[in-house]
Amino acid sequence: MRDRSAIVGISISVGVVLLVGLVRNLNCASSGPSKTATIMQNLRLIDGAKQVWAFDHHQTGAVAVTKEDLAPYLTHRPYLNGWVKPVAGERYTIGLLTESPEAELTLGLGHLPEGTRFLLNETNDGMILPNPQRGANGRQPSGSEMNRPSPATAPHRSP
Repeated sequence: MRDRSAIVGISISVGVVLLVGLVRNLNCASSGPSKTATIMQNLRLIDGAKQVWAFDHHQTGAVAVTKEDLAPYLTHRPYLNGWVKPVAGERYTIGLLTESPEAELTLGLGHLPEGTRFLLNETNDGMILPNPQRGANGRQPSGSEMNRPSPATAPHRSP
């Protein structure tokens, strides 16, 4: 009888240890918002500060807004201390009052390469991946332009 109670006690102890380990792993996996979500939240904070600044200073239209203009509106959150804290080496651009703020990665973040831009839209938030294969005119070549033969090597057809 005594051997059986020892085995039950050990089994319960092992089960508790395994359960605690499982709970700790789950907490580590979801320990907070993702870095991309934090970047988008920072953009919303900047945009909100721009709107309040514009209201307080009776500004409308394409007015330039600076980091110094927004600092007093971002100090009410103790972790901001006058500006948003980058979480992935991103650089924030405030833009004009009529524009949404943007963030650009200065380093890669997971599957997102350096140069990825995050922006706020009226309909949805989004990101724009950098395009390292731009054509000479700065735009992405379309499919029909990608494999077009040069005029010298193009087959000549008679009319």
